[in-house]
Amino acid sequence: EGPPTPPTIARRLDAAVLLNGEQPPVAPASVRASQTFGSLASIARIGGGGVISGGGGGGGGVGSSYTGSLKRLASNPGFVLLTVSYGLNTGTYYALSTLLNPIIVPEMRKADVNATLTTDIEQQVGWAGFTMIAAGILGSVLAGIVLGKTKAFKCTTLAIYVLSCLSTVGFAATLPLASMWLVFAAMFLLGLFMTGYLPVGFEFAAEITYPENEGLSSGILNASAQLMGIICTMVVRMVVDRVSTLAGNIIFCCLLVAGSVMTAVIKSDLRRQRANQAAMSGAAPAHTAARRSSNHNREAELLADIENELEADKLA
Repeated sequence: EGPPTPPTIARRLDAAVLLNGEQPPVAPASVRASQTFGSLASIARIGGGGVISGGGGGGGGVGSSYTGSLKRLASNPGFVLLTVSYGLNTGTYYALSTLLNPIIVPEMRKADVNATLTTDIEQQVGWAGFTMIAAGILGSVLAGIVLGKTKAFKCTTLAIYVLSCLSTVGFAATLPLASMWLVFAAMFLLGLFMTGYLPVGFEFAAEITYPENEGLSSGILNASAQLMGIICTMVVRMVVDRVSTLAGNIIFCCLLVAGSVMTAVIKSDLRRQRANQAAMSGAAPAHTAARRSSNHNREAELLADIENELEADKLA
């Protein structure tokens, strides 16, 4: 049997392209989603049963305008609530980690002014901050594992948020005891849950805003966190200096309670999951199904031609 002829090779390549498909069933990014489904309306409306329903025309493709994307995100109630609650949690984390010395050192000195030098207390507070960061590494990994296994985006987000709130309450309640071991334990829990919340919040935002650009939604969440962090740091520092450390910690607790309530109110609209389920179950827009049917016919014709070519090669 001789080598295949160039026409046979070309037909085999054509068949391979058609059999493997032109693209994945679910768009991996917003720009590709626009190319696949034609417009935002045809992919953003995910009806019951996990089927992506076709929408009306009009409008440019996904990602064609950042202004349009911002408007759509601003009109998404779940994302607005998540943006505020994310900012409250992460802003509290930033403010607390910034104000460790002004919050902890005075309480330790109240317990025994002459027993420990301020420099020694500040060094211990520095190690407490290190513990908070190290625990955050562990928290981020564990939160990602839990989220990957359960796919329970809202439940995971809410659980970590509530645990962050309880850890802050515990820190505020035990700080007057002036026990550095309790401070270290509280810092570990705060880092574990507050840092673990960061990747979970990003993933939850990607789910409820699909197919919008994930970079844009993540950027908005980050901006909210930075803004809230600046405000919390300035306000709590002023309260600690003029009122008391306890008053500053109460502000942190109230912010996290408010954020927990907002997170609980968010509707679990997991658009990306439903799109994946629709693809796995074979659901597709009508025009995509028609194109696939046409491709199947072409595949059958090419395979028949290839078989004829192979028979001819054998006879030759």
